[in-house]
Amino acid sequence: MMCSAIMAGTVYTFFSSGIINGHYLVQIYPFVLMLIFGIIIQKSIGLPLTIAALIVIFVSIESLLEYSRLPNAIQNPAEYRATFKVLDELKQSGLDREKIFFADYHIAYWLLHQYPLTKSTTHPSNLARPYLFPYYNDSVQTSLEELKHILDGIKPGVIVSETDGLKFFPKGTLEDAYFRNVVNKEFQMIYKDSVNRIYMWARQTR
Repeated sequence: MMCSAIMAGTVYTFFSSGIINGHYLVQIYPFVLMLIFGIIIQKSIGLPLTIAALIVIFVSIESLLEYSRLPNAIQNPAEYRATFKVLDELKQSGLDREKIFFADYHIAYWLLHQYPLTKSTTHPSNLARPYLFPYYNDSVQTSLEELKHILDGIKPGVIVSETDGLKFFPKGTLEDAYFRNVVNKEFQMIYKDSVNRIYMWARQTR
């Protein structure tokens, strides 16, 4: 019952967030497998264990693929070339221990053993989903407030993006205008690669 409740709650969060990606299933499969193994152990089904094992493997194939991608990225950096290029530039510049706002390539938080600056930046595009903010136990209510909290309150020393702005805030929006204004006044571009879509800024007065 507990596994079922947790699984149902997790599925609900997918739908309530308004977007579902294949790799989200990584959060579901462990509970599915626990339920299946529970049934096998109790022997409440008539299938031979070999067939049951094959079913378990088949059901979890998406999860296994997702789990395999991070080690594969480390062994084969070309597949995640931009992320590893960002890491190389940060380390060469001595900025890898700074507070970093990854507007993109946020898997780099894991590789640098850092936590995201806020709960919302665990996946940066969540900044454009203010309806999620109440679930973060934050007092902010709008995307602009959250962006101000990050740039003015937390004050990251480095910003990394795929574009010269934030791709999840269209040009002309208040959030885009605010971001560009702060970057122009307080940051300087330290790296630009328009081919691989890497833009990096460092705060001028860290």
